[in-house]
Amino acid sequence: MIRTLTLALALLCLPVALYAQDLQSLLQTHQKIVEKPSRKTVGPVIEALGASGLPEVPVFLERWQDKALYVRKDDGIFFYAAKSAEGRDLIDISTGEIVATGVDAGTLKQIKPNGGVRKVIGEALVQFLLSDPDIERRRNAVDAIARNLSPNQIAPLVASIEGEPDAALLQRKRRLAGYLTARFGDTTEARVDAIEFL
Repeated sequence: MIRTLTLALALLCLPVALYAQDLQSLLQTHQKIVEKPSRKTVGPVIEALGASGLPEVPVFLERWQDKALYVRKDDGIFFYAAKSAEGRDLIDISTGEIVATGVDAGTLKQIKPNGGVRKVIGEALVQFLLSDPDIERRRNAVDAIARNLSPNQIAPLVASIEGEPDAALLQRKRRLAGYLTARFGDTTEARVDAIEFL
């Protein structure tokens, strides 16, 4: 009995992310922040999503950023929702399958992250898109970095270079990484090396 109790207490002390088995479970551990995110509070959710290794995270980030995420008011479960003639169709966030049709819109709350939160989500999303199997998505990610130059994009961009199979996109990634490092590098030496590379 004491061993069982000790084991249960030990499991309770583990970080939730270690035993969160799916996307819904992970989101439930951060429910209040996901429902009403702010630029100051959204960081831990983004970190947990990135560390989860769940394959549906990139799509979730896109849908969250696009305000396509909903929460069911009576139980706090998250869904994507699509309009239908009878109301809303609820879509499972992990499988993408429709799980309910004709749901009354009044039973749902649309999650509407503000511009600052959407920017943070977009920055996190780029790291996934840079290595996406679809070359168009990889190109779009590089374009997004080039439009909104930021020092926190250096690491994910550099990390994506080694595995880039397309020669032209590989060259673009290298040049953009060099430009970002020349502008935002941590040391003078790193900035000078990047300028020489360019």
